[in-house]
Amino acid sequence: GHKGRLIGAEINKNKKKKLIQESISEASRMFNKLTEREMLIAGTALFWAEGTKKGSKLTFSNSDPQMIIFIYRWYKNILGVKNDEFMPRIFINHMHKPRIDTVIKYWSSLLSLPISQFGNPILLKMKQVKKYENYDTYYGVLQLGVRRPGKLKYKVMGLIEALKSI
Repeated sequence: GHKGRLIGAEINKNKKKKLIQESISEASRMFNKLTEREMLIAGTALFWAEGTKKGSKLTFSNSDPQMIIFIYRWYKNILGVKNDEFMPRIFINHMHKPRIDTVIKYWSSLLSLPISQFGNPILLKMKQVKKYENYDTYYGVLQLGVRRPGKLKYKVMGLIEALKSI
């Protein structure tokens, strides 16, 4: 009956957790440490998907902190961007205005960049239809830009074109 279904569901849930953990461990062994070439390819693919490809700006936008850290390292280690050349900006719904200082401090701490380096946050005015459970743990979308990218923008566009042709 009902009790048996609950027990079965719990067993399946535990099997799934174990399988996920085993998959993560296996993937970690497979990746071990990325070579510079692998980092170049992975960062280029991410930028191709989530970076600006039009205009003169060089920016990457995402809400996933781990992806932002990865692209931050790609900018620094592969493209040679210096810390003071970063120009981060936060885009977040205006309902988060009361906690905007917390949001800025979060991204500043994550990237070890001073708050003074951040552009003014953009508070997006959209109607909230539902109440979000992650209100206190949502930090918006970070746009990680580079000041005066110049030739660097063309280099990234060249990397994307080269990757397209593989």
